[in-house]
Parts: sequence; C-alpha cells; structure tokens
Amino acid sequence: MDWVFHYLIPVLLLYFLGIRHKFLFGLGFLAWFPDLEKFLGYGRVIFHNIFFVLLATALIYVFLSAKKFSDKVKVTLLSGFFLLSHLILDFGGPIKILYPLSSKFFELELAVRLVNRQIPMLFFQINTYDFLPVAQSPFIVTTEGFLIALMLLAIFLVVRFSKKK
Repeated sequence: MDWVFHYLIPVLLLYFLGIRHKFLFGLGFLAWFPDLEKFLGYGRVIFHNIFFVLLATALIYVFLSAKKFSDKVKVTLLSGFFLLSHLILDFGGPIKILYPLSSKFFELELAVRLVNRQIPMLFFQINTYDFLPVAQSPFIVTTEGFLIALMLLAIFLVVRFSKKK
C-alpha cells in the first residue's frame, strides 16, 4: 500500500466518523512507522506484526503517563489505531502478522466471483507463505494511489463544504 494511503485512509475514516482530536492529523503519521523497517533491511517482519503494535501502543501509554499527559488514553488509543491500520491495509499482501510466534507470511485475499456465471459472491481466504513471494514496490505513491488520493480529496472537499450550507 502507498504511504499516502497509510496516512489518508485512517485519518479520513476517523474524521468522517466525527473524531476531531487536536492531534488527529499529527498522530496519523504513526501509520507510516511500520514501513520504516524497509530502511533497516527487513521486509514486513519486525514492525508488521500484532505484537509490535501492542508493544508500541503500551510504550506510548507509559511515556505519556510519565510525562503526566492529561489526554493520554485518547492519544494512546489513536496511536494504536494508526499503527493497527497499517497492518490491516497491508494485509492484502503478505506480512508476518504473527511474528515472532510464526515465521510464515500471511495474506488476506478478497475477490468477487460469479457463481454459475450469474450470482456475484464475495470470497476470501488467508494464504500463507514461507518466504516473501513478491517484490515490494519502492514507490512512495503509485499512479493508482495518486488517483485514488485525488478522489478521496475530492470527496472530502465535497463533504466538508456541503455541510456549511
């Protein structure tokens, strides 16, 4: 998934759901954090698992508690949401979501297929791999990602300015 989407999708989702915390847009950048492992030479392993999300969220809470931060619970929950959103958005491709308990890559495959060439049905399955089966895109934003980001921005602007009338 593009870096732009890792930020935009969870931020806009919370915004459209009515969550207007003062740190919403700043904390949204935490959704990028799991991809920093690419610069460390790892591929969706160390930071792309549920245990990292839980540990990082707990550390954020401990840090905010030590600083006597007044809004620590909300900020911690938002932080955990943004970290978890990254895993959810990347789960369409192989990630080691259960690392270190499992060394396998897991991938959620969703598809709409026609049954008897007539009835559309939603199918899903979880695939497992012993190794990373595809090369990861080095791009921060792909062409498709850029176009979808423009559509999301247009929807956001329409919703935003239509409420003022």
